[in-house]
Amino acid sequence: MGFGESFKREVGKNTGKMVSNLLFGDSHSTPYRRVEGRKNSKNIVTSSFDDARAQEILNRSERERKNQLYAVDSAVLQNIDLLNSQTIPTEKRELLQLLSELAVQLKANTWGEEENDDEAKIRNKYTDALLEKFRLSVYEFEMISPDDPHLEIYKQLLSKTKKRRFWKKNKSWICLLSLLLLIAIVFLFVTYTLVSSIVLGSLLIIGGLILFLLKRKKKQKEIQTAKDDLAENRQESVFFDLNMNGRIEKALALIWGKYNRSVSPDIMQRKPIFSADGVRDSILFVGVNPSYNPDDDRNLILSSDGNSLMYGSFYQLKDAPDYFRSLEKFASMAGKGYTHINLLYAREDDRDVLLRCNNDFIREQLELTYDTIIRIRPVAIIFFSDYCKELIFGADRWIDPASENDGHYILKGTGIPVFFSDDITVMDESLQMKLIRKLKAIV
Repeated sequence: MGFGESFKREVGKNTGKMVSNLLFGDSHSTPYRRVEGRKNSKNIVTSSFDDARAQEILNRSERERKNQLYAVDSAVLQNIDLLNSQTIPTEKRELLQLLSELAVQLKANTWGEEENDDEAKIRNKYTDALLEKFRLSVYEFEMISPDDPHLEIYKQLLSKTKKRRFWKKNKSWICLLSLLLLIAIVFLFVTYTLVSSIVLGSLLIIGGLILFLLKRKKKQKEIQTAKDDLAENRQESVFFDLNMNGRIEKALALIWGKYNRSVSPDIMQRKPIFSADGVRDSILFVGVNPSYNPDDDRNLILSSDGNSLMYGSFYQLKDAPDYFRSLEKFASMAGKGYTHINLLYAREDDRDVLLRCNNDFIREQLELTYDTIIRIRPVAIIFFSDYCKELIFGADRWIDPASENDGHYILKGTGIPVFFSDDITVMDESLQMKLIRKLKAIV
């Protein structure tokens, strides 16, 4: 399922990592998210630094830790949105498939110890959402097929999982209550006095009452939080997975396998890069292709098949690099969000060399991108650089020159308005405002 792949991709890769500075290639290159591991601040030997230097290091480590938690939290919330958007089917066969996949996800994503572990608390939110989705799916299956032998298996799994979650959430209280009970039993055996039994019994009752009241207060708080989360999640997430069910990575694996011997090894030996996230009702910015940076193989997110690399959306992220903040600011002035992709996926700095490759190699990448654009359904598209225009502009291509109207064109087969432009981040303000006015007039 899409949510499972997305969770493994985002949360698994974000653990212990964070977004770092934006790196640029040549003048046509596209910058990407960089993530890197961080050293444990406890290993820093402060004795060799003065107090001010030591405090500076500790402060920086704390900021990095918060950024790491923010990245994990963003990934978890996006995948909870994706999980919530997954409709519970009413057809028996489809529902059984969903139950099977949810059961696997529950076994793979167990609850972590939350005490003094903020990251575990964040990750547990996704597992809680998985359990709730599984519970609702089991109830739906019981309604449509109460006599099916699979039902008892899933009900048993649901019961065991709920008990496991109860133990994880209440282990401290259970251990404390067990200790008090043990002390009471020992005390009773030692004293054998009525008075001590009454006093001890009273203490146990009072202690139990206090625990009950504290537990109820905590439960009420959790219920209110769940209600708030439910109200928030009723609004459909603005993000969606462009690589749903491995669509893009599978297509790229086929293309790279097909043209492995007819295209330069310098290009084919480099894993292709693609954007994995789309934003609904957005302005789409399109570059030519990713530049080549060998560090990408280590720092970007590896696809599930291991044959390509992907990057996520920086939209609405507080720590987004300057380049993407500029794109977001521009789109917001037109009253929209933004999505960013490239026409091609091959990593090469020399675009002339790339475009002289096997024509079918280029064509099949473009066909994949066209399909992606149709899925994004942007309100408008802005193609950067003359290289983009060279690839898709012409009567027999994506953009027919005859469709021109007041400085914009129409993407063939759709009603989507298209602009060709320099990268908006290098435009002067007057040219930016001119383009924004045109966008506002048509979106």
